[in-house]
Amino acid sequence: MDQSRIWYVVVQSKAEGPFTLEEMKLRVKKGEMGPIDYVFKPGLKNWMKAEEFPEFFDDGTTAILSKVTEPPKMAALPQEV
Repeated sequence: MDQSRIWYVVVQSKAEGPFTLEEMKLRVKKGEMGPIDYVFKPGLKNWMKAEEFPEFFDDGTTAILSKVTEPPKMAALPQEV
Protein backbone atom coordinates (compact mmCIF):
# COMPACT_ATOMS: atom_id res chain seq x y z
CA MET A 1 0.00 0.00 0.00
CA ASP A 2 1.17 3.55 -0.77
CA GLN A 3 2.51 4.89 2.54
CA SER A 4 1.29 8.41 1.73
CA ARG A 5 -2.33 7.22 1.56
CA ILE A 6 -3.27 7.61 5.21
CA TRP A 7 -6.33 9.89 5.27
CA TYR A 8 -9.97 8.82 5.45
CA VAL A 9 -13.04 11.05 5.21
CA VAL A 10 -16.69 10.42 6.00
CA VAL A 11 -19.01 10.83 3.00
CA GLN A 12 -22.73 10.18 3.53
CA SER A 13 -22.03 8.30 6.78
CA LYS A 14 -19.45 5.98 5.18
CA ALA A 15 -15.68 6.08 5.46
CA GLU A 16 -13.85 6.62 2.16
CA GLY A 17 -10.13 6.32 1.58
CA PRO A 18 -7.31 6.04 2.11
CA PHE A 19 -6.26 9.26 0.38
CA THR A 20 -3.02 11.23 0.18
CA LEU A 21 -2.79 14.73 1.63
CA GLU A 22 -2.85 16.15 -1.90
CA GLU A 23 -6.04 14.22 -2.69
CA MET A 24 -7.63 15.58 0.48
CA LYS A 25 -6.68 19.14 -0.54
CA LEU A 26 -8.23 18.50 -3.95
CA ARG A 27 -11.46 17.34 -2.28
CA VAL A 28 -11.54 20.67 -0.42
CA LYS A 29 -10.97 22.65 -3.62
CA LYS A 30 -13.77 20.75 -5.37
CA GLY A 31 -16.14 21.36 -2.46
CA GLU A 32 -16.32 17.64 -1.67
CA MET A 33 -14.94 18.17 1.83
CA GLY A 34 -15.15 21.04 4.29
CA PRO A 35 -13.97 21.96 7.78
CA ILE A 36 -16.86 20.22 9.54
CA ASP A 37 -16.39 16.89 7.77
CA TYR A 38 -14.85 14.12 9.82
CA VAL A 39 -11.42 12.71 8.94
CA PHE A 40 -9.18 10.00 10.30
CA LYS A 41 -5.59 8.82 9.93
CA PRO A 42 -3.56 6.17 11.77
CA GLY A 43 -2.50 7.43 15.18
CA LEU A 44 -5.78 9.23 15.93
CA LYS A 45 -8.05 7.71 18.57
CA ASN A 46 -11.24 8.79 16.82
CA TRP A 47 -12.64 10.75 13.90
CA MET A 48 -11.90 14.49 14.06
CA LYS A 49 -13.26 17.48 12.17
CA ALA A 50 -11.13 18.48 9.20
CA GLU A 51 -10.82 22.01 10.63
CA GLU A 52 -8.39 20.53 13.18
CA PHE A 53 -5.93 19.89 10.32
CA PRO A 54 -4.92 23.20 8.71
CA GLU A 55 -2.80 21.35 6.14
CA PHE A 56 -6.01 20.67 4.19
CA PHE A 57 -6.67 24.41 3.89
CA ASP A 58 -3.14 25.89 3.87
CA ASP A 59 -3.23 27.13 0.27
CA GLY A 60 -5.86 29.78 0.89
CA THR A 61 -8.70 27.55 -0.26
CA THR A 62 -12.07 28.67 1.00
CA ALA A 63 -13.68 25.51 2.25
CA ILE A 64 -17.34 24.85 1.59
CA LEU A 65 -19.26 23.62 4.61
CA SER A 66 -20.58 20.11 4.30
CA LYS A 67 -23.92 18.74 5.42
CA VAL A 68 -22.16 16.28 7.76
CA THR A 69 -22.22 17.68 11.29
CA GLU A 70 -21.63 14.65 13.48
CA PRO A 71 -19.43 11.56 13.34
CA PRO A 72 -20.93 8.66 11.47
CA LYS A 73 -22.73 6.07 13.55
CA MET A 74 -21.88 3.22 11.18
CA ALA A 75 -18.42 4.18 9.95
CA ALA A 76 -15.88 2.16 11.85
CA LEU A 77 -12.31 3.27 12.28
CA PRO A 78 -10.19 1.96 9.39
CA GLN A 79 -8.07 -1.03 10.25
CA GLU A 80 -4.31 -0.60 9.95
CA VAL A 81 -2.78 -3.04 7.50
